[in-house]
Amino acid sequence: ADFKMMFEYDTAEELQIAIESVQKMQMQAQLNRYEEVKEHIKSAEDNENELTFELLRDKFVYRKKADEKVSPDSIAAYNTTFKMLIKYFKDIYINDISVEDFEEWKDALLKEGGRMNRTINKHMTYTKDFIKFAVDRHLLVHNNAKPLSLLDETQDKQDRKQEVENYSLSDVEKILNYTYKSPVYNKIYKIALYSALRQNEINSLTQDNIVQDKETGIYYFNITKSKSVAGVRKVPIHKDILEMVLATSF
Repeated sequence: ADFKMMFEYDTAEELQIAIESVQKMQMQAQLNRYEEVKEHIKSAEDNENELTFELLRDKFVYRKKADEKVSPDSIAAYNTTFKMLIKYFKDIYINDISVEDFEEWKDALLKEGGRMNRTINKHMTYTKDFIKFAVDRHLLVHNNAKPLSLLDETQDKQDRKQEVENYSLSDVEKILNYTYKSPVYNKIYKIALYSALRQNEINSLTQDNIVQDKETGIYYFNITKSKSVAGVRKVPIHKDILEMVLATSF
């Protein structure tokens, strides 16, 4: 690639002009997308009778991101449900979708197969939340998804209970001692085992999260961001991993 640059551009000035041109195009593409989303949101606010799931998605996801109350995983889950709704209902206005229409969508998900009842229930619950959000903000008149009944999850729970088995001490040792392509995984699994931190909490650890109590001298993970108030906590760092944690650059 370096030699190719030498043959394409005679001088550094020519290369700089080419790079700046690409940057301008990328910037303009982002600005255009911004204007499109902004127009979608405005349309959703001004035309309550013309609200589609595509417009509602932009409004709902924007507000969730702005409030910083949900994780990226939750945003991805919302988008998955919106994608399914958009695929099924297309450009139909939500005000024109009846309770029976939503029930037919639920039945269609069941017929497709491959999804457990609890997964379908999750999409139903998200859909109710989406439409309640629109009703609360006077973007819609009625929540026609509210009467949707959820599916029975008894069999799902029994199946999961049969599948789930506790790790034996031997299993745990294999996980901890396995030679991974990247040694960082050994550290991640040790932190998970000894602290019970959630995956996203481990992913977001920084040096500022490693704190020593001035009075007791005990080191702990200072978790300042979580899905719930109870999740904001101080987790003592176990002595078996303390040396490793202090030697790690997060």
